[in-house]
Amino acid sequence: MSNVLTFTRIFPEYHIRKGEPTYFVEQILNNLISQNIKCNVAEVEAQFGFRLFDKFRIECGSKGHTVRSGNDWKVGDQFSPGIWLDKPYVSKIITIAPDMKIKKIWTFECSEKGVIAVDGSVIDACQEEEIAKNDGLSLIDFKDWIVMPCRRNQKSFKGQIICWDDSIVY
Repeated sequence: MSNVLTFTRIFPEYHIRKGEPTYFVEQILNNLISQNIKCNVAEVEAQFGFRLFDKFRIECGSKGHTVRSGNDWKVGDQFSPGIWLDKPYVSKIITIAPDMKIKKIWTFECSEKGVIAVDGSVIDACQEEEIAKNDGLSLIDFKDWIVMPCRRNQKSFKGQIICWDDSIVY
């Protein structure tokens, strides 16, 4: 059995868009469908008890990776993508797609000054925007989710970019 990686449907309390939808489910499904991985959208909708964003294949982005704290994952690990039905950490987790294989991993660090490094190299604004996009976020949302907490709390973040899409390269 694979470990579960959970994704939230709403922006967290500390984010400027708190409570608004992230559309991570739709973006993950977009990514998997683009890789010709069979996903049963109707089954996901039935489990949730609501319809996914009607035009998600056209209007939502594609989430091909996730940024997580720690150093717990390695290439080749399998995970089951899940989503909290309601509030993160306290509600039921629903699996949204078949088990997936981690294809690439990069180390990811954000300093207390908000400087981001991938695999030990500081990245530029274009690379930061590309990481945000591949993570299913706008640059502003990405910064408010990861960079601003580092700056506000004067605490660095160390983790990994966990990628399930072969086409993403940094």
